[in-house]
Amino acid sequence: MSPCDCPKFERCNASLCPVASHPSDRGIHIPDDPVCVYLLEAGRGKELTDSVVAQECRSQLPALVRTYPDIQRQLDITGRGKPVPKSPSKKQAKGWIPASDTLG
Repeated sequence: MSPCDCPKFERCNASLCPVASHPSDRGIHIPDDPVCVYLLEAGRGKELTDSVVAQECRSQLPALVRTYPDIQRQLDITGRGKPVPKSPSKKQAKGWIPASDTLG
């Protein structure tokens, strides 16, 4: 399976894609990075769809949570209905744009 098979691929901001067939193609998860929508839904026990993408996310979830504990932290936060904190943009993180100068 390829990340391009995901219906949300074009708009996805997650740095780790659980549907990539080879682990080296998945990317990595950095704390506070966005998490795949399907992965979050699988972790909450909710399912957006019964698609192959959702099934793959459900099967990958236990291993990904063990490897990246921050995914579990984000699942805990979103499971209580609180928003996941946004990480700064790459330009903000590098100090190119002060956080107060951004829109929204």
